Formats: sequence, structure tokens, C-alpha cells
Amino acid sequence: LTLWPRSAALRLKPSETKLLNTMAVVRSVVSTTHTLRATSGVKVRQPLQQLWISRSLPQNCLDIIAEETNVKIVSIGAVEAQPFIMTLEADGITVALDTTVNETLKREGLARELIRQLNGLRKRMGLTIKECTAPTAAMLGHGCAAQHVLIALMVRNREGHHERGGVVARTRKPPHHFNE
Repeated sequence: LTLWPRSAALRLKPSETKLLNTMAVVRSVVSTTHTLRATSGVKVRQPLQQLWISRSLPQNCLDIIAEETNVKIVSIGAVEAQPFIMTLEADGITVALDTTVNETLKREGLARELIRQLNGLRKRMGLTIKECTAPTAAMLGHGCAAQHVLIALMVRNREGHHERGGVVARTRKPPHHFNE
């Protein structure tokens, strides 16, 4: 084996080095937030309201952190200790996470969980997203919760499908174990 080649062409520009360092901070914040979620028992699928970090970052980085951690608001600055706010320091950055789940956040988390379950069932049936935009009778007849109907309708509405009544027909038969 040979060493990685060292060449002037492979040297990073200062702007690239700055970007890599900023993204290392973003990765550290995301990782720390996931640790706080795991410690508190709150799944990443469950949206949370707010996250605070002790280091200033550009807005596009805050947006990435919000998306990766499923937090509505990412703020810069310190936060006072409160019962439902967990704090952890890693790599010189303090991260504080509000683990309070209000009714709106709870419903949004439930909807995400149900969508995940519906997609898992769709995959087990061998259907693609285009083939199954709503639960079929075969899905509902084999132990699926009626909540899947509501979630599928929510998904269709979010994607711009606003037809009324009925279930969208499948274009393939489900695997034989769903016909038993």
C-alpha cells in the first residue's frame, strides 16, 4: 500500500477548510442532540420545540441542525436550567434541548410514526409509493390499524392529492401471504 498522495492540487483553500470546520461543529451538535434524545427517551421521529447551542453558526447550518434533529427552533445562546431542558457539552459546545412534548408536537410525532408504519407495510407488500397512495382493502384486512387510513389521506393531501372518497387502487397484487 502507498500513502495518500500529497500534492499542491490536493491542498484545501481557506474557504474549504472553514466550511469543513463549520460542518464538523454541525455534526457535533447533531450527535450531541441525538445523545440527549436517547438519554431522555425521546425518539428522533418525535418533533421537539427548541434547541440551544452555545456557538454561533450561519443560518443555513442552523437549518441543517433543525432538520437533522427534528427540532422546530435552533437558537444560539445560553439557557437557564429548567425541569424539561437537558444540557450536554461536547467538543467545547454546550447543547440544551427542550424535551417538552405538547399536544401539537405529540400529534405530529404520532403522524410520523404512523406514516413510517404504513410505509413499512407497503414495502412488505412489494408496492412502490406510486402504486399505493392510500391503504388498500388487503392492507386493512390483515391486522393494519384503521389509523393508517387517516395517515394515508394526510400524506395524499400533503402531496397535492385531493380526490374524495374511496381508496386508490393498487396496480399489482400483494404477495401471496396477504391473500391467505
